Amino acid sequence: SKAQQLHRDTAEFPGLTKLGPRMDEIQISFFTALTDFTAENGATRGIPKSHLWENYEDWGRDEDAVPAVMKAGDVFFFTGRLCHGGGENRTEDFWRRGISLCFQASYLTPEECYPLIMPREIVETMTPLAQKMCAWRSQYPILGGGLWQHNYSEVADAIELKANQPLKQ
Repeated sequence: SKAQQLHRDTAEFPGLTKLGPRMDEIQISFFTALTDFTAENGATRGIPKSHLWENYEDWGRDEDAVPAVMKAGDVFFFTGRLCHGGGENRTEDFWRRGISLCFQASYLTPEECYPLIMPREIVETMTPLAQKMCAWRSQYPILGGGLWQHNYSEVADAIELKANQPLKQ
């Protein structure tokens, strides 16, 4: 595969990106290596300290990016503010494998449409907090009236969603 363009995951939310380093921490990612990650097989590259730059519309230069070289089982943990991108696999016969988990503030629109791709039977085995994190419950930000509701009420009540623990008030 070719190298991925350097980017910041927070670019999905351009209004927040304008805040630069004053932006709340809205995303974190964990890249777990299932095989060794090397510069030759396309290890994810990141620009150190780019999360502190004032201009978040600047995604940096490829020559400033450093590969996250890891052994199988290692984890690269970083903020969505960091300029990063997948590297180019220059090997002939090795595929880098890993798991990427990205978490973001639950009041933001997720990249994936979880209510349509997660079976209800599985969601009902989760805690209320886990259900909220994958958009099956309403969100109530500290300074907001509520998001993802039905007639200004909890969406989980409207669809009679069950959970494996009672909802804490």
